Amino acid sequence: MNIRDVLYMRNTGKLRTRASIQDKFLARKLSGGGTETKTIDFTPVIFVSDAIAGNVIDYQCKITAKQTGTPSPQNICPIDGWTGAEITRAGINLFIAENPTSGYISGSDGTKKSSSSWYCSLTYSPVKGGTTYTLSKVGTGSSSVAGFAWYDENENFIGGETYGSWITKTITVPENARYFRASWGVNADNPIMLIPSGVTVPTEYTAYETPTVYLDTWQSEAGIVYGGVRNLTTGMLTVTHAIIDMGTLEWNRNTNYNNPVFYVSISGRAYGDNIYMMCDTYKDLGRTYTDAGTFANNAPDLSCACASNSSRVYIRDDSYTSGSAFQTAMNGHYIVYQLAEPQTYTLTPTEITIAEGANTIWADTGDSKLTYLAKK
Repeated sequence: MNIRDVLYMRNTGKLRTRASIQDKFLARKLSGGGTETKTIDFTPVIFVSDAIAGNVIDYQCKITAKQTGTPSPQNICPIDGWTGAEITRAGINLFIAENPTSGYISGSDGTKKSSSSWYCSLTYSPVKGGTTYTLSKVGTGSSSVAGFAWYDENENFIGGETYGSWITKTITVPENARYFRASWGVNADNPIMLIPSGVTVPTEYTAYETPTVYLDTWQSEAGIVYGGVRNLTTGMLTVTHAIIDMGTLEWNRNTNYNNPVFYVSISGRAYGDNIYMMCDTYKDLGRTYTDAGTFANNAPDLSCACASNSSRVYIRDDSYTSGSAFQTAMNGHYIVYQLAEPQTYTLTPTEITIAEGANTIWADTGDSKLTYLAKK
């Protein structure tokens, strides 16, 4: 089996109640003398070094809608939701150095270039977009890291660096990157390591371990989710956001202010300070307004925002002169908004156990939170 192949672990289908899994976690906690529970809250990649191997963790992953770019009527940026999550548990080193060969990875085009001084692996190592890592060269041989490159989900080149004399280097993955390749010096048997940021880099080379990937789906029960929290341990899915076609809403146009403003109330939308929305057509201003006048007099054209004291949303677009014309133009354009009353679903629980040694854990849907049993 190729080292990139992963073990896809699915739940056996045997339903456990939320209480039974929590009791199991608690029982292990009480029986493990000299232990304590710890929680790591919402970091893109979680590293657990002091956890007791074999114990079930309480794991939650945040579900965040996906959107790239700055929306405007000239640049529609679709909003994508999730029908499931992929949770990965790996070791400390995330760089796959299988079948090393002479040459280096070009940061200019992502291809392998000829060289007798460098070595590289042509295998694509999975990474998480937006995450910071440490690229390190330790152990036998004192040479450094050479070129590296990022690739998208289809293994198309995005960018990189062609050469650098680094023993350690902090690198941040581009948001749209999903894979990584790199090269190193001295000998083929002493490759580099890719370590999650904030983790102490080992003094000796630690080999890549094939990760375990947990696949979790909810489409048949909850459909496409645009925001929420999934607790794999209890089986609970909490949906906090919904999507609506703006063309289905009856928009009003108010011209009593310095600038005209379109507004509508969305039934069931949560409101208050710092409750925002996501729009595929207009730029959200990242703040709330107390009334339409404050928004109209201060917001730029082609922008949107939420009211802080009602379920209304506001949009400025001076190219339309009536609510009905605006409504017609908005057919097929969407807003994702926060629900006043989140929806909950009880799904089948999945147990994630801690492996011996180092653990790095992340979800492709967003940030994570876990509670685990640790040595004192």
